[in-house]
Amino acid sequence: MFNKYKKLNEIDSIKYVKEKMDLFGEDENLISREIGDGNINYVYRIFSKDRSSSIVVKQADKKLRSSGRNLDRDRIRIEAEALILEGELAPGMVPKIYLYDEIMNCIIMEDLSEYQIMREALLDGKICKNFAEKISDFLVNTMIPTTDLVKSPMEKKKMVKNFINPELCDISERLVFKDPYIDIEENTFQEDNKVFVENDLYKDENLHTEVLKLKNEFMTNAQALIHGDLHTGSIFVKDDEIKIIDSEFAFYGPIGYDIGNVIANLIFAKIRNLILNRTPNNFDIWITKTIKNTLDLFKKKFYKYLLKNTEENSIKTKGFYQWYLNGILEYTAGAAGLEIIRRIVGEAKVKDIETIKNSELKSKGERLGIAVAKDFIIRRKEIKQGKDYLDIFDEKFQEELYNEKI
Repeated sequence: MFNKYKKLNEIDSIKYVKEKMDLFGEDENLISREIGDGNINYVYRIFSKDRSSSIVVKQADKKLRSSGRNLDRDRIRIEAEALILEGELAPGMVPKIYLYDEIMNCIIMEDLSEYQIMREALLDGKICKNFAEKISDFLVNTMIPTTDLVKSPMEKKKMVKNFINPELCDISERLVFKDPYIDIEENTFQEDNKVFVENDLYKDENLHTEVLKLKNEFMTNAQALIHGDLHTGSIFVKDDEIKIIDSEFAFYGPIGYDIGNVIANLIFAKIRNLILNRTPNNFDIWITKTIKNTLDLFKKKFYKYLLKNTEENSIKTKGFYQWYLNGILEYTAGAAGLEIIRRIVGEAKVKDIETIKNSELKSKGERLGIAVAKDFIIRRKEIKQGKDYLDIFDEKFQEELYNEKI
């Protein structure tokens, strides 16, 4: 029945799973719910009536679900292959992939309904135990093995070719590096921040120069296979476990892009908590420690992985390692700043800021985020450890507080 492409709906998704998988009985009464809340693909959760078994189907259509713009369906192949590879490199940290169907442009995968989206957990003030430990494992174990430090030149180049992802990269290049810095209708923020945004983003030519440098590296530095959209909305948590989803933006790019995105989204949680509570609490203590440890543990584990897994001894020399690491750290800080700015000003908002109901407090959160982000970008060469992010954050928080803007 599904031997040529057909866009699924809830009814067809049940028929599709029964045809492709033997998880459910032929006559079993199944329920399907469309659960995708993104802008790109369609996601269905199919489960038995007694909820004893369940599965998720993700399908790429030829048009974006948000805008109707045409988009190459090969993105689902890239996502499937990235998830399969990530599952091999970091076992248990991505959903199990049961089937990739190149005809229907579908992935059938493990249902993570027992987990919670990390952003929602943070909005609820939940502390995600051992997150820095887990995410640093994922970052090191999935990216470093795909670099020239570990892979042979021939294998690496074949992988770069396989994961060329022009249309999804084009979306990132526009939403991350271009749109937030020009006065366009798609950019939205609190009305009383209009002059602030015009002066600090639209008219700051020095900032624009630094953003273009980061964009150039994003487009030309095929350093490692990266997730490409790694934020707290693409991470599921349960107790001290994490699962990473949504790898459709995967491509060969700068390692620091993924790390910076993680740090930025942790900072959103810190901004929200301080804006709403004004004084540090247990959640702030945890999120602050997590921001610091995420970067510091990555550095420690990266070096350990390199010593064990590279076959070329010259790579292990202290001078080369430090030079390579400094490049990652510099891009990490820049990427963190880019992510914060584009999520505050651009189209793709984050609930951490958007769900602050008090208009005045929301405005303050926007200003604080932009001020912090600009320093991450401009001062990125100075940022070498997790504490440096926190020092800049505290500096800007106090600056805004004394100016009576917060």
